[in-house]
Amino acid sequence: IAIYGTLFSGHGEYGVSAQLWLTFTGMPLSFISWGVPHGTVLGVAVAGVAGIIQWSAISEFWAWWDRRKVEGRN
Repeated sequence: IAIYGTLFSGHGEYGVSAQLWLTFTGMPLSFISWGVPHGTVLGVAVAGVAGIIQWSAISEFWAWWDRRKVEGRN
């Protein structure tokens, strides 16, 4: 999205909005993307990867929790 905005529209609004959406949907870990320039391809990538890592960890935790409950451990 950031590359599209830079190449075809000549401004960084697409990159900034993509980074903000990824940050808001991947809170709080994706706040680290605010340490890189806003709206750049790197900023969007950092926000996306941080959100994926966070939600993967949460998903794995809940799967572990469910297995623990099935096994009868409280």
